Amino acid sequence: MKQQDLSITHKALCVLLVLLLLSGVGATAVNRPILQSEWARVFIQFSVHELVGDSATNFQPRAVQIAIYRNGSRVETVTTSEQSGFGSFESDDPGTYTARLILPVGYSVYEALMYRYIWSGSGLIQEARFAGTYAEFSFEARDTLGLLTHADIAWDLFAGDSVFTDVRPGQWFHDAVSFVHENSIMTGTGTRTFSPNATLSRATVATVLYRMAGSPAVTFAPEFRDVQSGRWYSNAVIWAANHGIVEGFGGRFAPDGNITREQLAVMLHRYARHMDYNMSDTALGGFPDTDTVSGWATEAMRWAVHHRLIQGDGGNLNPRGTATRAQCATILMRMIQTFA
Repeated sequence: MKQQDLSITHKALCVLLVLLLLSGVGATAVNRPILQSEWARVFIQFSVHELVGDSATNFQPRAVQIAIYRNGSRVETVTTSEQSGFGSFESDDPGTYTARLILPVGYSVYEALMYRYIWSGSGLIQEARFAGTYAEFSFEARDTLGLLTHADIAWDLFAGDSVFTDVRPGQWFHDAVSFVHENSIMTGTGTRTFSPNATLSRATVATVLYRMAGSPAVTFAPEFRDVQSGRWYSNAVIWAANHGIVEGFGGRFAPDGNITREQLAVMLHRYARHMDYNMSDTALGGFPDTDTVSGWATEAMRWAVHHRLIQGDGGNLNPRGTATRAQCATILMRMIQTFA
């Protein structure tokens, strides 16, 4: 579609899109420049910045290359501006587009965000938001006359292979923490901290399982006296309760309560049954403290040990010991790699 073929209505819609982007609908760490072209059927605006120091507000523009693919074939390479961190791509060809960030050596993705908009002559048809630590995003530009597909993609980078200052290469939990963070399953306890040795709360476990399930839509309905609407864990707890993954006691959930290793095994076991995973198990052997596993947790612990999700704590199962965030990250990584 050529620029002169677009109606005034199309142009007005595109101008509206520009105003939305400039007003922060697709928020990143910095303000956006005015788009150079908003008339192509496919238009992608890029923003790449580098996190400097330990502050999540200190970003500097970064010049990087971004490979653009259409239907699997590379069609162009965009280089973002060293002064602004911005770049763009446009095309009149429909198809499935992938924007793949070519990471500089020694850098990792701190945060990634894409807003996608589909417009027609009658207005905004669809908008979607995708966030995580992904190095590439894909979307489809439909082969329909009059439709405009715009994407606003932002990457924030940092130097190093771990976004967390308390997670270092060589530590036994390093790979697991990186895995759950890159897959948007667990986040940090602060801007640059993961707190690997901190205890794990019941709300956190419900939340990570909810994320693993794809964060399905939830209609909030009071289930527990101590879980109100609008908390960071509210939807996750209600979802988990609706599917029998978590239970309360005395009408309460105790979201901030610490969780033990056997309690974690039970919640994972229930989640696995909900997801229709392999539920085979085996006898608990090889651990000197198997007789300390609570009766209500025995089946779940057998299953977790059988699938090597739980492999012991200093040679023991330690079922009643509190679970740490590092242990949870490791078990979740094993679970996904085993059953995905």
